[in-house]
Amino acid sequence: MAKFAKIIVVECGHLSKIAISGGDLLTKPMIPYLINNYQLEIIIPQIAKTHWQDHKNLKIIKIPSIFLENYVNPFTVFLIYIYRSFFILYVIYKIKRPYYLYSTTNVFVDILSPFIIKMFSKEVKWIGRIHHLVESPHQRPGRFLVNLASFIIDRLTQKLLKFSDLIIILNQKLKAELIKRGFPEAKIEILPPGVDFAYIKSIKPTPQTKSFEALFIGRIHPTKGVLDLIPIWKKVIAKIPNARLAIIGEGAIGDLISKLNKQISENHLQKSISILGFVPKNELISILKNSRVFLFTDHEAGFGLAMLEAMAAGLPVVGYDLGILGSVIKSGYIKIPKYNYHLFALAVIKILASRKLQKELSQEAQNEACKFDWQQITQKFNRLISSLQFSQDHI
Repeated sequence: MAKFAKIIVVECGHLSKIAISGGDLLTKPMIPYLINNYQLEIIIPQIAKTHWQDHKNLKIIKIPSIFLENYVNPFTVFLIYIYRSFFILYVIYKIKRPYYLYSTTNVFVDILSPFIIKMFSKEVKWIGRIHHLVESPHQRPGRFLVNLASFIIDRLTQKLLKFSDLIIILNQKLKAELIKRGFPEAKIEILPPGVDFAYIKSIKPTPQTKSFEALFIGRIHPTKGVLDLIPIWKKVIAKIPNARLAIIGEGAIGDLISKLNKQISENHLQKSISILGFVPKNELISILKNSRVFLFTDHEAGFGLAMLEAMAAGLPVVGYDLGILGSVIKSGYIKIPKYNYHLFALAVIKILASRKLQKELSQEAQNEACKFDWQQITQKFNRLISSLQFSQDHI
């Protein structure tokens, strides 16, 4: 690898000024460790600029906003992504080669333009990232036609990603599934996220910090399992009436928040479940440290960075079996078959009813989280990129 080789980062799936995307969460912490070895440029939408403005040595190329970003729905999202894809293609085409091209997610807006550039240039090494695969619309919660479109687009991006030079994923189960779908095994590398353990350790709750028995943290979306929380928590308070759950996150499209509030009301859970929306990072860590268990109800996640941060803060996890708990995460959790609300609730009750068990799992969770250090993760990322050699004619 030539010293100060260039990496062009594509991170363009943002639809909110507030919500931080998975691509952000997996890329931003690596920047301080990459900046001394590479020329880094990142392409982002204008609405995402606040997430990246603290990186002074990083060249940021912003995609101008369009009016459709004020009217987000599945159809306008598609149009927004098409517009951004053309802009990305225009920007990347003008950049002097050779360089590495890094798609931070498998959302099609981060894939389409890199694929086109790769097809027409041998001087580009394309690194793709797959967070998770979209389930069949018959299995996925939410509107069928929207899920069908998401499924078809996801299958298309998978076909495009087969032309990349390297594919980075988050767990062994996903690797096995990709190989089954025809991805070359030699191209696939597992690279989990990291956690800033020192930062989390430094945050101390204040007397004003809210406390809860359980927390859910994530995007408010059917595939995150937010609606699963209602039947689960109803079973929990049947045994522990004063137990309180906080739902933290934003990003809901359409009527999901209304549906969530309606189900909370219909099940008489208004005093037991609080929807907090977006919470700033320091406050979020404080709330984590003031709570007792983390609920991981994702239906199709590749990892779960919020879960890892919760573990670093000392929370044991009760979560669905998606190939993460027991494979990537080795301890500090209780694993539940997907959609089994009864067993999920029993596991939560078991932890809340036993301070001894909670303390044991809490210590295991913190010990496990310590293994995921961002500096070590970035070193592996650097080794993976360095293995993609350019021809001497292109250096």
